[in-house]
Order: sequence, then C-alpha cells, then structure tokens
Amino acid sequence: MTDSTQPTASPTSRAAAQILAATSNARRSLVVPEWGDLELYFGMLTIADKNAARASYGEILKPSIEDLALAMIVAKAEDATGAKLFLPADAEALRQRASLAVLNRVADFMYGVEAPTVAEAKEALTASPTSASVTS
Repeated sequence: MTDSTQPTASPTSRAAAQILAATSNARRSLVVPEWGDLELYFGMLTIADKNAARASYGEILKPSIEDLALAMIVAKAEDATGAKLFLPADAEALRQRASLAVLNRVADFMYGVEAPTVAEAKEALTASPTSASVTS
C-alpha cells in the first residue's frame, strides 16, 4: 500500500535502477488449514507498506509487532483474483479472536519466512526422516 500523495522517487543511480528492474511483485500463496483452508496470496512487502500499517494506528498508539503484522495481513492479503480478502474493520475481530500462533505463521509467510504447519512438518519427516536438523 503506497501513499498516492507522495511522489514516486525516480532512481538516481544505476544501482537503484538495477535493483528496481530486478524487483518482482510475484505473489505467493498460503493455505491456512485452521481457517477452513482459506488461501491467502501476498505480493512483495515494502517499507511503505510497513509505514502505512504503523500510520493506521495514529500518533498516540504505539502498536506492537503483532499489531503491525496483523495490520499488514489485513491490508495485503488477497484472493486468487487479486481482490482484498479483509476489510480494515476486520483487524479488531481478528485481534480479539484469531489464534496468535496462526497469525504469526501467516505473518512469517507474508514476510518470506517459511514456516510449515505441524501436519506439513510431520509429512516431510515421514517422507524423509533424515531431513530433520539435529542439534546437540
């Protein structure tokens, strides 16, 4: 989510131009079994997205990391067609009633951290028992 009142800066260096040319907004999807197999799609996140999520709390409140993640999930989650899945008003209901563990897993996925469900981890171990990392 970008602020349309702010002009888009044009790159001033070849390095910045190269980075922007190589940047892809390809979407990734995550199926959340705990939410009735709801499939969420996320594109690339930017600093502007994070700043917009923080600004949604106003000047007085200092949102927690979890609140910022929830605001970004609500703002950025889409369905397969690219339509937004949530309304801004959904954030409070999700904050009050959705599992923090599930929200954290969705946030990790949104941020690009791969976090399998317990079922996926068990399946991976069954398929390849030696794939588990061993710590001493």
